[in-house]
Amino acid sequence: PVLVDAFVREKSNGSVVMVGRFTGTDDPAAKPMVKQVQALTDGNDRPCARSFLTRVDTARTGQMGAFDLRRARLANPNARTLYSIEVAVWSDFGSGEITVEEIRRKAEAYTAQLRAQGLPAFFNHDDDRRMSIVTIGIFGEDAYDSKTMLYSDDVMAIKKRFPKLMVNGEDLLKPIRKGSQETVPETTLMVEIPK
Repeated sequence: PVLVDAFVREKSNGSVVMVGRFTGTDDPAAKPMVKQVQALTDGNDRPCARSFLTRVDTARTGQMGAFDLRRARLANPNARTLYSIEVAVWSDFGSGEITVEEIRRKAEAYTAQLRAQGLPAFFNHDDDRRMSIVTIGIFGEDAYDSKTMLYSDDVMAIKKRFPKLMVNGEDLLKPIRKGSQETVPETTLMVEIPK
């Protein structure tokens, strides 16, 4: 009976089962519900022991901007798989030093800058992860050939123009090998457009 009002919510990386609706973390009913769900048992197992309080709708689906990456999915409803090239990321990486609004604003400003250059740029916000990405282009399943392991010419043109992944406005550097002090820039990558 604790889970009688459970519902499924789609997220960018899968689906989650949720129960309860609260006004915030300070809602007096929230913490008791979490404890009640965590205590549920199935024989000797506690399948919900790792349950936690989370926001239900942080994607702000009702406030989709003009260059929101989700629009690419809406414009291509019959496409099984769509890709774009991730060229920039903004995040606080758990530091709490940058607000979600600032992360969003910077990603949207960079998208507008790329659009002003005539590039088909998009942003995608993930408030749960306190992260926004900027991508360029929309590509179908022919963007990458798994047999030859080669990208299409259109994808390669963008990757050549934007070879380095920017994080918070700077190139992301990674060690050339584990334990090395020598670094190289992280390259841009092809990402699937969320459904």
